[in-house]
Amino acid sequence: MAKIYYWKSSRERTCPSRDLIMGSEWLKENCPGLLSQLQQGKLETTHAYLTSIPDAKLESIYYNMQGEIWSPNGEARPLIEEKGLGHTSMSIGDIVELDDGSLHMVDSVGFFQLR
Repeated sequence: MAKIYYWKSSRERTCPSRDLIMGSEWLKENCPGLLSQLQQGKLETTHAYLTSIPDAKLESIYYNMQGEIWSPNGEARPLIEEKGLGHTSMSIGDIVELDDGSLHMVDSVGFFQLR
């Protein structure tokens, strides 16, 4: 099963989520400490575990985690709110952990392998 982690929402202007949505190149240049933290699998401060789904290709996981696919009538809203998240569809900065332990962050185009 692939584990799905969404970045946590925050109203703070300095929150890491604002950096995460800029993608991997931004993180490399502007937030190397945050990138290192993610590469080490230390997700608890920036991400919330959302769910697990059958392990598949990353592109399939991305497609299946779009709101119109997995929550077409808002079924996920209570879960999203309970986890302190602000988005239903998988987007830039969200992370997938595959069965082999590899971590992949949704990037501006495709995925960026964290480890």
